[in-house]
Amino acid sequence: MTVLRPSVFISHSSAEDPAVAYVRDRLFKELEERNELQILLDVRMLGGGDVWRPILHQWLAECDSAILLLSPKALDSDWVRTEATILTWRRSLGSKLTLIPVRLGCSRDAVVDKAAFKPLDLGNTQFESLSFDGDLADVEIHGEQVPEALKAAVDDLVSKVVSRLHTIEVDKDDLPMRRWVRDVSDVLDTHFPDLPRRQRNSPASTDNPRPTGARTEFIAAVSKKVGIEIELETIHKYLGPANRG
Repeated sequence: MTVLRPSVFISHSSAEDPAVAYVRDRLFKELEERNELQILLDVRMLGGGDVWRPILHQWLAECDSAILLLSPKALDSDWVRTEATILTWRRSLGSKLTLIPVRLGCSRDAVVDKAAFKPLDLGNTQFESLSFDGDLADVEIHGEQVPEALKAAVDDLVSKVVSRLHTIEVDKDDLPMRRWVRDVSDVLDTHFPDLPRRQRNSPASTDNPRPTGARTEFIAAVSKKVGIEIELETIHKYLGPANRG
């Protein structure tokens, strides 16, 4: 019997922000060492040439938990806002998704009152925060040389976040988002019969009810074949309501 690990998606905006990148990498390392969750992190799982947008959309559609690393730059990031929107939308549909927003150098009010984030109602979500005196933007990190104060604060934060993920389980419910992702796969099967078929998807069963990472490779392969990035939201419009029965 295949034992599926629940997954956690990490949303971040860490380009040219070494302190945030350090938090991101410490989280990844701790989760990887525990080997309890499948970690969905773009900088670790996507390489050059990957059709990254549909892959990210699939992760957002199917993850069992998610961590939003909310730094000042992240609050101004279109992609972080998009990811946060998709994740909170899933919860509004009844998903059991565990969402953990993490404040990094910004106040709670700065997040919930931000015009772009206000409709997401994150104020009703339990935040975690980095207890660090000083401006993260001024922190200098050279290789593995990290200021001791930051290292201690990040260790404490990582411990709190990971403890909240300890009880995460694979959500086997047939929720609307997951159902239309399967519908997308069926549509692609129909229109691209020459592509490898069930090897990209584990057979559906009670023991293995959800797609595996193989579907990620399939979506990327189809995108390259047709010369465009396949947008799951666009396909969703053509498929119609996911809960049509």
